[in-house]
Amino acid sequence: MFKNLSFEKFIYYFSLGLYFLGNILIIFEIDIIDNTVHGTELFWQSAFVGLAIATVITVILKLIKPSVYENKASSVHFGFYLGFCLLIPTMASFVNHTYADIDLNYRAYDINSKGTDSRNRNFWLHLKLDDNSEEQFVVKRNLYNKVSGGDQIILCLRKGRLGYYVVEDLKTLNEGKYLLKNSPK
Repeated sequence: MFKNLSFEKFIYYFSLGLYFLGNILIIFEIDIIDNTVHGTELFWQSAFVGLAIATVITVILKLIKPSVYENKASSVHFGFYLGFCLLIPTMASFVNHTYADIDLNYRAYDINSKGTDSRNRNFWLHLKLDDNSEEQFVVKRNLYNKVSGGDQIILCLRKGRLGYYVVEDLKTLNEGKYLLKNSPK
């Protein structure tokens, strides 16, 4: 079956497979990226790395096998660029949270505002972080209903392998006072 597959067709199918793989895997990591402190920064930095990898592969293929781009150039570009732009952030997030430190850190943050989608199925808290930036975190309905803007909330954090803190849990100030007192700084 694969003996008659030319290199050009292999690259074509590989690039489209890469695109679909990236799309499928990002579905499993998107909530984790959402609940990572500065997760958007992690996503865009690793997406830029994905663009760089796709560019290097494209240049190498154009130099050693330009016939790859004769008939289906747009499909191959589409597959490589979007595939790596989704696959690399997925892998970065996976590495960050899977190989995170075991120790939990607890920190209190102010709630700037609350938000929900139009169907009231997803709930967010917008928190003011230590560096005066604002970050959005996905929360469950019961926690969303317990807090209001201006309150404080405690984040249970693990430092990820890539340096980005992963939110393991969110607690109201009353639920987490003991944790906050005994947390390492």
